[in-house]
Amino acid sequence: MKTKSLFFRNDDLGWMPQQFERLLELFRKHELILCTAAIPLYCHDSYKKGAFAADKNVLEIHSHGYSHLDHQTEGKKAEFGSSRTTEAVTHDLTRSLQITRDLFPELYFEAFTPPWNRIEDRFIPVLKEVGFKVLSRDGDKTLPAAGLSEINIHVDVHTSKKGKLTSSGAIWEQVQSNWNSSDLCGVMLHHKHMDDSDFTTLDAFLGEVKAKGIPVLSYREIYEGNRGN
Repeated sequence: MKTKSLFFRNDDLGWMPQQFERLLELFRKHELILCTAAIPLYCHDSYKKGAFAADKNVLEIHSHGYSHLDHQTEGKKAEFGSSRTTEAVTHDLTRSLQITRDLFPELYFEAFTPPWNRIEDRFIPVLKEVGFKVLSRDGDKTLPAAGLSEINIHVDVHTSKKGKLTSSGAIWEQVQSNWNSSDLCGVMLHHKHMDDSDFTTLDAFLGEVKAKGIPVLSYREIYEGNRGN
């Protein structure tokens, strides 16, 4: 039986930097890797090139949309939805990769998380064309583009429609349920939605993960491991 493992994805780097710093401090404390999805245009205004370079052992950064704007005129929110043209999307995805990679050269991996976890199928091949290696959404979405890996989250701690997971036990319950069907479980965090009790809960959960010796992986490690299989 393969070893059960976890990865943590935090969305919306570029918003509420003090909240993010507080989250990152927990991963420093427990010496575990955090994969964070950075909004390029907000990070361009908020951070200098090379920010967080000292945290390369506990932080990996990838791209989270381009502007995190909703371009839909109807239906669910999406930055890369049916209202966009391929030309406009190609521009945004190209700049998304360039800006994030240039800002965080020591920490960057070519993964892409679309805002609201939504992107039109017809735009997914563009991700590979502009240089992305991984698409990260939620649940059991399937990938229609050859040559691009999909690494999705399965446990939503702070923004689930069912409400926050307010105890370490509640997080474990969902992780264990996912492990029944997969050796890898992705846990999604949102620093901007966290209050004091959320930080306390996550601190406890990370401490238990560390104590149990459960591997916590980066996107790069997952991607390279999948390629080796």
